[in-house]
Amino acid sequence: MQQNIKGIALAIGVAAMAGLLKLWLPEDWHLSLLILAIVLGVVVGNLLPASVRGQCEAGLNWAKGPVLRLAIILYGFNVTLQEVGQVGSYGILLAVLMVTLITVVGVFVGRRWFALDSHSALLIASFAVRLPWPQ
Repeated sequence: MQQNIKGIALAIGVAAMAGLLKLWLPEDWHLSLLILAIVLGVVVGNLLPASVRGQCEAGLNWAKGPVLRLAIILYGFNVTLQEVGQVGSYGILLAVLMVTLITVVGVFVGRRWFALDSHSALLIASFAVRLPWPQ
C-alpha cells in the first residue's frame, strides 16, 4: 500500500482540481465531473515527467482499475455517490439483485429462445438493465 500513496494522492488531486474547475465552468455546458476528471487526468498524465510518472504508477494503476470502473458503472446508471448513500445498504442490495436477475434472465432467454451467442445475449441483457423503467 505504501507504494500506492503517491499515485492515489495524485489521482485525488486531479479529481479535486476537476471539482474546482467544474465550479468555475458555466452550468449550461452540462459537463459531468467524471468526464471532466478523466480529461484532466489525461492532460496531467501526459504533462508529467517520466520520473514522477514512474513513482506514481502503482497508485495510478489502482485508481484507474477498480476505482475508475466503479465510477464508470455508476455514471452509466446515472448515479452519484450521494444517491448511493441515500438509498442505504438495503437499497444497494436490492439494486444489485435486480440488475443481476435481469442480466441472468436476459442471457438465459437470449441463448435458449433466440439462439444468440453469449456476447450478444449479454449485450442485449445489459441494455435491458439500462432501460428507464416506469416508476
